[in-house]
Amino acid sequence: MAVKRAKLADSLGSLARHVAPKGEGSATEPGAAPAENSGGKTRADAMKGFRYMQVRINEDGWEELQNLRIAQRRSVQALAIEALNDLLAKYGRHQVVKGPAE
Repeated sequence: MAVKRAKLADSLGSLARHVAPKGEGSATEPGAAPAENSGGKTRADAMKGFRYMQVRINEDGWEELQNLRIAQRRSVQALAIEALNDLLAKYGRHQVVKGPAE
């Protein structure tokens, strides 16, 4: 069993090296360069100051949200940020919710 795992790990490492874009190391290689966005910052730098949020909704609600997203030509995240700011305004709070691209 350990031999099979070692072979699988070697195969996955080899595959990762072949799939990685030229000039970038694989995530499985020691000393691999961190991924950078167009501004020269790492993804971790770009996401500093942001928190993640996960919500579960029913299927009908998901379908309506997808239809709205398509009709408005906006992302679900943009719609969620708008909704959260509307909620803050409803309760007299400052509308300060922003996403990484805003």
